[in-house]
Amino acid sequence: MAFAEPLAVAIHAAHQAGELQGKRVFVSGVGPIGCLIVSAVKTLGAAEIVCADVSPRSLSLGKEMGADVLVNPQNDDMDHWKAEKGYFDVSFEVSGHPSSVNTCLEVTRARGVMVQVGMGGAMAEFPMMTLIGKEISLKGSFRFTSEFNTAVSWLANGVINPLPLLSAEYPFTDLEEALRFAGDKTQAAKVQLVF
Repeated sequence: MAFAEPLAVAIHAAHQAGELQGKRVFVSGVGPIGCLIVSAVKTLGAAEIVCADVSPRSLSLGKEMGADVLVNPQNDDMDHWKAEKGYFDVSFEVSGHPSSVNTCLEVTRARGVMVQVGMGGAMAEFPMMTLIGKEISLKGSFRFTSEFNTAVSWLANGVINPLPLLSAEYPFTDLEEALRFAGDKTQAAKVQLVF
């Protein structure tokens, strides 16, 4: 049940987007929370899920967690998703990086929904005209409210398998080594201490 709390965060973010059945969804930033959002929106009926990240390892995990298409915005062309005022019904910004915020606004269709999950610093330039001109509904998502029981139920019943995100388990006596490994994001997503 170590994943109940982050899964509750992901389910809450998914609920912020509204109805997801049959929707085209974009997830920017597929660390552990982004990957769990991928699984949550898939469980809630999303028809197509595209995830973006600059880390090949994170993209691979996104695929394991249910993404249909993987995009590295540093290398891959995304213009076809930006054309005609955007393609996706819903986008989730999970990295907190300003370029990711911009990308989400660009690929979200007119009158679509963008859910801001990632916590970044203040943006010097926010593309206000994109938000207003496309009439995108911008929703914030922080933690969870009533989704913890749902997360526990989904985990207990095998609705979502979070184990691809578990990079390693360490005995609590090896705390320093566990923290060192957890700090290397090229190898680690989630690291668990065993007592």
